[in-house]
Amino acid sequence: MLKQIDSVDPFGNVLVKNLKEINFIFCNHPLYQRKVDEDYEDEYQEAGLHHSCALFSYEDMESGKLSLFGEEISGLTIYRGWMMKPEMYSDFYKLLEQKGIYLINTPEEYERYHTLPGWHDDFAEETAQSVWETEGNIENILLKAKQLNGPYIVKDYVKSRKHEWYDACFIKNISDIANTTRVIRNFVERQGDSLVGGIVLRKFMDLHQIGFHERSGMPISEEYRIFVYAGKILIMDNYWTEKEDIRLSDVEISWIECIAKKVRSNFVTIDIARKDDGELMIMEFGDGQVSGLQQIETKDFYQSFEQEERISAKEFFTDGTAILIGDPMPDKSVEQMQLDIASISSTQELVDVYVQVHNKFWYIEDALYDYEEESEEYIRVKEIVEAWGEMMDLLDKKIMVAAKEERLLAERQLNSGTVKQLESFMKKYGYKDGGRWWIKLE
Repeated sequence: MLKQIDSVDPFGNVLVKNLKEINFIFCNHPLYQRKVDEDYEDEYQEAGLHHSCALFSYEDMESGKLSLFGEEISGLTIYRGWMMKPEMYSDFYKLLEQKGIYLINTPEEYERYHTLPGWHDDFAEETAQSVWETEGNIENILLKAKQLNGPYIVKDYVKSRKHEWYDACFIKNISDIANTTRVIRNFVERQGDSLVGGIVLRKFMDLHQIGFHERSGMPISEEYRIFVYAGKILIMDNYWTEKEDIRLSDVEISWIECIAKKVRSNFVTIDIARKDDGELMIMEFGDGQVSGLQQIETKDFYQSFEQEERISAKEFFTDGTAILIGDPMPDKSVEQMQLDIASISSTQELVDVYVQVHNKFWYIEDALYDYEEESEEYIRVKEIVEAWGEMMDLLDKKIMVAAKEERLLAERQLNSGTVKQLESFMKKYGYKDGGRWWIKLE
């Protein structure tokens, strides 16, 4: 049926002659059927300026029921919403198809790029070496681990637990069977029913660091998110921050375009990072329908669908990004940090501790988005995040007072946070704004 829309193969080609003909479908609000989920409100409003937009109940779909609201749509449609396990997406696709609504990616295409085993072999030379088992069985993956050496990451087909870096994600030496078993077991137990597919071991790669925290050793690296539509770059931007001005070369952009041409799906994301040797590598693929925009402006994203011709990557901002490879203080408890705060005896110590807590909070705060609200895991992680958040609020007040006393606290500007106010003060004590993180001046 997809082939009939524009008489082309279902993947790797533009399926409509005018991209304005594409519809969008979003999750509705769980309490208000005819309102969009509040996390997608901006996207819904922007998409609705030039496209027909429908809503559906994600909760009903979890039980196999399709409940549609909003505009009536038909034809080619892009879903924008929460991740679905491949089985759920397949049901979603088939139920929509019965109503004349055709999602841009088939269930096979969705699974191919939503799960690591689906795309890994096609891009094995461009990504980290990986092995996996298919049942979520710890003993199975430990057998595969015996053939490996060096540092690895454990994850499932879709997600890792990067917010629990040393406890349930990073394995410093895979040959250390006791620690390897501990980390993998922690990961599997904590994923619980959220585990997708099987267990994956990914070779840990040294990425090009553009900075690191003096005390914690927090690595800061360069990464990009690219949306690919029909084998061509739709839009791209840095992954975390707009502050670092690192440009991709023409050769590197051409390399990304070659990767995009090899994609066997209509709409995906590719996350690219720079290795320590300067070469680019693929970190992850994702289905474009369930991938976040990261630093891409909502308006820019939906305007990219207004173009009848594909836009070259060179026309988009290609700045680099600072990302956290791991928890900046994986072994530091809330209680230990409270003791550190109580023993502060100088402004430099105050600033150093402030940076540690600030970066820790914003790193682990990301973890909340990995879980369904009110689930046991969500509640557990939320308690940890809130404890660090309380410390950050306390230190925010102390640091503002210190900056004011030194007459280095700038006036707060409209639509600007405290980071701009603190720039001169933080620079005096050796730090600069890394977008989301405070990082050490070189």
